[in-house]
Amino acid sequence: MRGGTGQGPTLCRRMRWSRSLRVAAVVLTALALVPAGAHVLALPNKIGLPQASCFIVQGICAGWWIGGLAWAAALAANAAPALVLRHRGEPWGAAAMAAILLALAFAVFFGFTEPANHATASWTDAAPDWKALRQRWEWSHATNAVVILAALACTSRAATERGRD
Repeated sequence: MRGGTGQGPTLCRRMRWSRSLRVAAVVLTALALVPAGAHVLALPNKIGLPQASCFIVQGICAGWWIGGLAWAAALAANAAPALVLRHRGEPWGAAAMAAILLALAFAVFFGFTEPANHATASWTDAAPDWKALRQRWEWSHATNAVVILAALACTSRAATERGRD
C-alpha cells in the first residue's frame, strides 16, 4: 500500500513517470511555440519592408535554428506519452494529435520556410523572386505558430486527461 494506490511501488513509479512525460510535453511544446509566436508578432511590421531593410531585419533570426531543437524535443515528448498511454489503455488521442501536429510543423518548415532560406542564402542574397520567397517564409512561420498552438492545446488536454491513475 505504498503511495496510497494499494497496488504497490511499481504502479506508483509508472504513474509518476506518466505524469512527468505529460508535464515535459507541455513545457517543451510551449517552448516550441516561442519562436513561431515571435515571428507572428513581428509579421505586420516586417511584411512590407523594402529589400534592404528586410535583409537587415532578417539578421536577427541568425541562430534561431536552436528553436528547432525545442520542436524536436516537443515532438519526442508528445510521441512518448502517446505510445505509453496507448499500451496502458489510457486516453492517448490528444497526445498523439499533439505529436502529429508537431510533425506537421516540421513538414511546413521543410516544405516552405527552409527552401526560402536556402534560395536567399539565409537572407543575405537577393534572389530574383525574393518578395515571393519572403511572403512564403513569413506565412509559413505564421502557419506553424497556429499549428504549434494547436499542439499545445492537445498536449495540455493530454496532460489533464484522467485514465486509470
